[in-house]
Parts: sequence; C-alpha cells; structure tokens
Amino acid sequence: MLAINHLCGGLTFTATFCSFQDINIFEKPEYLALTVFGALAPDIDNTKSLIGKLFYPIAKKIQEHWGHRTATHSFLACIVFTMFFATVQALTGAENLTTIAFFSYLSHLIFDMCTKSGLPFSIL
Repeated sequence: MLAINHLCGGLTFTATFCSFQDINIFEKPEYLALTVFGALAPDIDNTKSLIGKLFYPIAKKIQEHWGHRTATHSFLACIVFTMFFATVQALTGAENLTTIAFFSYLSHLIFDMCTKSGLPFSIL
C-alpha cells in the first residue's frame, strides 16, 4: 500500500475506534500527528517508504536485518509502539496517547493484511 492509503485509512480507522472511547483525534494537533505517525510507522522497515526516507539510517538497518513486512509488521511491534506511548503519556501527563497509538499502528497492519501480498502470520 502507498503512504496516502495508510494515511487516509489510518485517520478513518483511528478516528472511528477512538470515538467509541470519546476521543476526538482532530481535537489536538498532537493527536493528529500521532495518528499520522502511527499509521506510517510500520513501514520504517522499507527505505523507499515515506517514513523510511525520513528515518533512513534506522530503516536501512531494519531492512537489512529483517526485511520488509516482518518485525515491524507484527502484533508484538504494535504492543511495543503502544507501550512506548503509554510511557510517554505517564511521564508527561498527556491524555489518550496510548489509545491513539494502538489504533493508528493497528490500522496499518490491518490494511496491509487486506493487500494481495498480505502479512505473514507472526506474533514476533
């Protein structure tokens, strides 16, 4: 999938599921930024992706070591991403970061599962 697809899908998916918990991702700029980042984050394993270009040294290492749609496209990576933002939320006193991080990252995984290439079933 292209970055624009993940952005549009991630915004829609995250806004929908966060609204069930009375969270409006369009309420604050940081919520929207986290949604965009989370929706693109799993593609940090590809140096040709938008986020891979922004974080090129990290993307290159991940791509060389694991390849595309492996380590960062897993439920474990989703949990690690979510826990990172749970820690940020706890340390800063910010609200709703954990929920937004989870749904935005999960959106990427679900949309990649729907492509022809799919995702390998892996918890790691």
